[in-house]
Amino acid sequence: MKFKNSTWVLYNNKPHFVISSYPEETHLRNLEEKRITVPTKEVSTITVPTFEIGDTVLYIDTYHEYLIGKVVTVVEHNNNGYAAYKVLYESDYVLVTPFDIVQINY
Repeated sequence: MKFKNSTWVLYNNKPHFVISSYPEETHLRNLEEKRITVPTKEVSTITVPTFEIGDTVLYIDTYHEYLIGKVVTVVEHNNNGYAAYKVLYESDYVLVTPFDIVQINY
């Protein structure tokens, strides 16, 4: 089995982005932006969170330290794969993955 390139998968109970996949090994990029090669048999599918333009979300990742725990607004879904969403915080635009943010349910 192999996985489609430029999709999200689960490896070691964490989301990873597929750079390339072959029957025996898969090349991944993790949320810390490190590239790793793992046995394909240890990779599984994952449900990717989706957001709409205008959604108010909470930034939960640590890559942009000044945004941790901040409420941001989704302003663009750019389909670039890894960092598929552009969010706005005050006057700062940042590209984020779908796993860097979570929906706020009031």
